[in-house]
Amino acid sequence: MLLFVDTEFTSLADPRLISFAAVDSRGDTFYAVLTDYPHQACTAFVRERVLPVLDAHPADARGTQRAVDAAFRRWIEHVQGNDDSLEIVVDDECDQYLLHELTGAHPLGIHGIHARWVLAPLATNAGTLQRFERYFREAPDRHRHNALDDALALRFALAGRQDDNRCRIADYTDDHPANTGGP
Repeated sequence: MLLFVDTEFTSLADPRLISFAAVDSRGDTFYAVLTDYPHQACTAFVRERVLPVLDAHPADARGTQRAVDAAFRRWIEHVQGNDDSLEIVVDDECDQYLLHELTGAHPLGIHGIHARWVLAPLATNAGTLQRFERYFREAPDRHRHNALDDALALRFALAGRQDDNRCRIADYTDDHPANTGGP
């Protein structure tokens, strides 16, 4: 199972998770907003661009890290079914770090599921970055810097089409240091 993940956080200097989303390769989504992040740690950029779009979509979970982690665990178990493989695709190492911090996950897994992490930085592939940006241009109700919209855009960019269930991540090689298993 492929899982596309995006996070929003307080600052680059001291990132604290504000929200995150996961989208599987079929398009099933999970969106969570945390309530226990330090609001005073938010940069001006976060206050201007991230916080105003937090409620652009209903959250599947809203609460403390512990409550959100429990809801995410239930969602993972539901969407995973009998698939015992998991590839978690992120476009920034901070997404991986924050998801590990939220779940208390071992670097090679999440909630007891062995995972292969794939770092797919959008800026390294012009076609992927163009598809990512096109996702937002195609509909005015999509919000850049909302974790759910960004995760959906990441899936769209890497798949090439929104409805493509055969999401391709072939542009990113296994020998990239971030794609060897841990943060």
